[in-house]
Amino acid sequence: MLKLKKIEAEKAQDYPEVGARFLPTLYLDSKQVSEIRDWEVGEEYTLVIKVKQTGKNENDKEKDGKVNSVRADFDIVGYKVLNDEMSDADLEEMQAKGLSS
Repeated sequence: MLKLKKIEAEKAQDYPEVGARFLPTLYLDSKQVSEIRDWEVGEEYTLVIKVKQTGKNENDKEKDGKVNSVRADFDIVGYKVLNDEMSDADLEEMQAKGLSS
C-alpha cells in the first residue's frame, strides 16, 4: 500500500466560533477524468497528478515579516488512477517508466 502524506483539515478562519474545518478541494468533470463516472461518494481513490504552478501568494506574514504560510495555484496537466494495492516500490517503478503502465 502507498504511504501518502496526510493533509490535516484547517479551522475555518472566517468562522472560528463554529469550529468548521476544511481540506483542500479538487473539482473534476467526467470529460476530464472519465473514471469518476463509476466512483462512489464517500469512497477514497488514489490519483497521481502532474501540475503546473500558475500562481503563488506569500501575503500571510507575521509582524516580523516571517512567512507564516504560502498558497499556490496549479493547473492539472495530467493524471493516473492508481490501484489501491499498489506499493511505494510499484509507484517508483512506474515513475522510472514514465507512469505509462
